[in-house]
Amino acid sequence: EATTEAEVFAGVSDGILHVTSTGSEISEITVTGIHGLRVIHSREIGSPTYTTPLHVAPGVYLVTVKLANGRTKVKKVVSD
Repeated sequence: EATTEAEVFAGVSDGILHVTSTGSEISEITVTGIHGLRVIHSREIGSPTYTTPLHVAPGVYLVTVKLANGRTKVKKVVSD
């Protein structure tokens, strides 16, 4: 039996953070600045998609996505 690895996609558009997971629901999201400052931490999401306003200074941010299947994915996004 083949198992499909969940893919996570993250991006910022018009000041909105969009995160989508295929294959597993999102359970938790943390967004941190490149210097380690946490700007968003959301738990108990329970959905394959997550959207929230991202009111931050322009720059690079790391989106850590914990999935319901126990996996953790980290994606880099750029806010402008």
